[in-house]
Amino acid sequence: MKHSNRWLYKLYRLASLLCALSLMFSSLPLLPATPAYSQGMGESLPSGRGHPVVDGPPGMRVNLYSGNLFYRWVDMPTSSGGYPFPVLYSELNYNSLLACSGKYVSSWFGPGWRFGYGISYRKYGEDIFILWPDGRDIHYEKQGRRFSPPAGVHDTLTYIGADAYRLTTPDGTVYYFDSPRHRHVTRIEAANGLALTFTYDGRNRLTTVQDAYGRALHLTYDNVHSLVTHIRNDFLNRSLELTYDDYGRLETITDSAGQVTTYHYTRPWEDDAARGRQDALCSLPGHDSDDQRSHGNRIYERPSSETPCIWEFLSGVTLPDGREITLSYNASRQVAAIRGSYGSWDFSYGKDFIYDEYDENTGVVYRTVGGQVRRTRYTFDKRGRAIRVEDPLGNVTSFAWDDADNLIAVTDPTGGTTTYTYDDMGNMISMTDALGNTTFYAYAADTSRLLAETDPLGRAWRYTYDDNGRLTGITGPNGGTLTRVYDAQSNLVAITDPLGNTTTYTYDAWGRVVSKQSPGGQEVQFTYDAYDQVEGIQYPGLVTFDLDYDDHGNMILFGPDSEQPFHYTYNLSGLPTSHRYPSGATFQFNYDGQDRLEQVLDPQNGLTGLTWNDEQVASITDPNGHTSRFSWDVADRLTGYQDPLGRETTYMRNARGEVTRLTYPDGTSLTYDLDALGRILLETDSDGQVTHYQYDDVGNPILAANEQVSLTFAYNALNLPTEITVLHIPSGQSYTTRYEYNLLGQRTAMVDPQNGRTEYTYNADGWLDSITDPEGGVTSFVYDSRGRLVQRTDPNGVILTVVYDGWDRVTDIRYQDGGATLFHETIAYDADGNPTHIVEGGTTLDATYDLLGRLLTVQTSDDLSWSYTYDSHGNRLSQIGPDGTATYTYDQADQLLQVAQDAQVSDYTYDPRGNLTSQEIVSDTTDYAWNDHNWLAEVTTRTGDPITYEYYPDGLPLSRTTPDGH
Repeated sequence: MKHSNRWLYKLYRLASLLCALSLMFSSLPLLPATPAYSQGMGESLPSGRGHPVVDGPPGMRVNLYSGNLFYRWVDMPTSSGGYPFPVLYSELNYNSLLACSGKYVSSWFGPGWRFGYGISYRKYGEDIFILWPDGRDIHYEKQGRRFSPPAGVHDTLTYIGADAYRLTTPDGTVYYFDSPRHRHVTRIEAANGLALTFTYDGRNRLTTVQDAYGRALHLTYDNVHSLVTHIRNDFLNRSLELTYDDYGRLETITDSAGQVTTYHYTRPWEDDAARGRQDALCSLPGHDSDDQRSHGNRIYERPSSETPCIWEFLSGVTLPDGREITLSYNASRQVAAIRGSYGSWDFSYGKDFIYDEYDENTGVVYRTVGGQVRRTRYTFDKRGRAIRVEDPLGNVTSFAWDDADNLIAVTDPTGGTTTYTYDDMGNMISMTDALGNTTFYAYAADTSRLLAETDPLGRAWRYTYDDNGRLTGITGPNGGTLTRVYDAQSNLVAITDPLGNTTTYTYDAWGRVVSKQSPGGQEVQFTYDAYDQVEGIQYPGLVTFDLDYDDHGNMILFGPDSEQPFHYTYNLSGLPTSHRYPSGATFQFNYDGQDRLEQVLDPQNGLTGLTWNDEQVASITDPNGHTSRFSWDVADRLTGYQDPLGRETTYMRNARGEVTRLTYPDGTSLTYDLDALGRILLETDSDGQVTHYQYDDVGNPILAANEQVSLTFAYNALNLPTEITVLHIPSGQSYTTRYEYNLLGQRTAMVDPQNGRTEYTYNADGWLDSITDPEGGVTSFVYDSRGRLVQRTDPNGVILTVVYDGWDRVTDIRYQDGGATLFHETIAYDADGNPTHIVEGGTTLDATYDLLGRLLTVQTSDDLSWSYTYDSHGNRLSQIGPDGTATYTYDQADQLLQVAQDAQVSDYTYDPRGNLTSQEIVSDTTDYAWNDHNWLAEVTTRTGDPITYEYYPDGLPLSRTTPDGH
């Protein structure tokens, strides 16, 4: 990562951390950010946090506490422009807890299904319930002049008159419910002012979703059941067609490419009134007053407690390629099993959670892999939050929660505990790792906008926003500030780095980037096709890359307009099935029923095969028929690797899954002692030699030491090394190298152990501009408009010039000194980028290649020629040249065993780890010895006198000692 990206990376890293924390045991976000909706799944806590969900086949998840199925089908979104969330996409959500059919159930897509924009409210007395597309019904209790949300929900509901309401989330997104007639969302407005508006017809049916650019989704209905039959996105030229069975249940979805997904359902069955777990969920709030047991999270109104629910659950899905997924349910209407091409899942549950009076409850997931049943057991508290998870090996991770459903502690299987604290808005304000190091976070009042992050060393990153909640500045702990500027549509139009270098962006009328100009003035332009996909990228110098896509948005063509492109094809799961090079050479990919790569057929008909152990590769067989095998434990952790010769490397792991011992086929090993964060503290080899490591409070290594050498490190506020000291332990001598940086984190100087100073400068685009060595010699660099090095001038005045083609391949290299040419070479390539014609001085070299890019022939202008042959795996078998014919022999692990050329034979041997141990050419033998890290330790020639090598802890060479002691 470039140092200039370190600033944005900081915010991204924190956002990722907060997201990972909030989504632990929760569904993926589906709509514009609202904690009440985006983090939950089905019948769960109002906060959406705490209930574990298990991933099944693509799009399916099961809430292990309640047992309900959640399934999501989504089409491609429209480009978001300045919106902070995806817009105008067709999303359908199925929740088995909504599959209660009857005249009192309202859905535009049949029982159990809700549209991604299907957000509505209902009243019960003076209280308001907000129903989200995933099925959660959030209760806002009227308390005086305000509405109080349940614990863990931090959205604010405001009455704005005439049964109209406004819901504001901590990130500033506002949902408007302006119509007491249909009570559905009428407007979603982001904090930056961009909004989506919703239009309904006289029958209270959603007909249009429109964004600020005038782009829209249109929904049409049948005249019998008032069910949606078409969803059309005019801007993307895409549409969906939906059909229903005679019971009004969604039966098929046909996308714009004509691919059909079919849904099947159980036969209808009826529960007696107010009896049974799911029936209680259909009742009115007044019919189940125990909020602690139902979590204030009811699903649908019923006209009376005497009206039964009629349940019709999703029982199967037929994918467009014909694969089937089937589901079954237990007597409590919970998902019992999922079967099909993607594998099998079985679920068991504890007490009926609606009536559970116990403090704890359990749920178990059984996953069958290769006939072996793998069990993961979950334990819940009385609010249904996971407090204990036991993996198939018996390793236990524990969780603790506060009353607002915030995760406050995680204890890993080795006993290490990470703790968290929160403010009243549910924002995490501190995180303390298992070693006691604390990171603090601060936020703007009553929002989730991060203002500062302070690491355990007290160094802070600070963030500023404008009145629309848009990030406008990032200031690092070194004082450097990055600024961001937006246009009226909230499109980012300029970024200025801490050195004052500005990158600008322009947009079309639809909010799509049409150009990007670097600080140095280099401009890249973008064009789009009728489906809102990038179809052209024009770089400075009029080099344009063309792109094309299939009906599912997969890229099928890419390349410069003046060159032959690459072509790609995909299956209905969106996985690549072929990759064709410009020459026509094609790789083909085949998959099994679970979308796992099974075969790769190369352009020379060489076949690579893979077998699987659930989601893990079990074996790989190369085109020569040689097989490598992988072993995994029941928690899907790699425990062994066996090469085609049967040599096995094994991995011992701790309860967290981290490697604690690595054992090679010859019995040698490396043992690791780890700290509570999984970092190596001690590394011990088979000879008892130990390497020590230490870290600072933010995880930077500050010490690495073995018996020969010690390395110590110091860092600046950006965690960049400022000082590295090398101590040679036997001699006691030490050497220190120091580094300096600018505000952007680019290295500006290096001071070597002899106090020699090397300085670096950069141009506005961040590319290295010059290097000044300790003697004052300057090396300068020049780049073209695409950032490619085109000229380098060294301190003695020698100039290197380089020319490229549209694929960034070097076509001309020239060294000059004072106008005289020292070296000149031109290179031409075939369509796949292999060099085929090289001219250097008066010598010409021509080369040919096979379809795999392997060198076949070389012909020089001096009438010298070579030819080569290969086996199916790419090992060279022969070379015919001016010096005769050489043949090559390999073992099953593709290790070179012998080279025979005329009467001269070279033999090679290897240790069980695959390291070369001897090379015998005629009677001249060289022996090699290796340490436990597989680093070369000794070379012994025919004289019998060894050359020895020593290393730094990171494997870089420390010393080379010849037989005479030098």
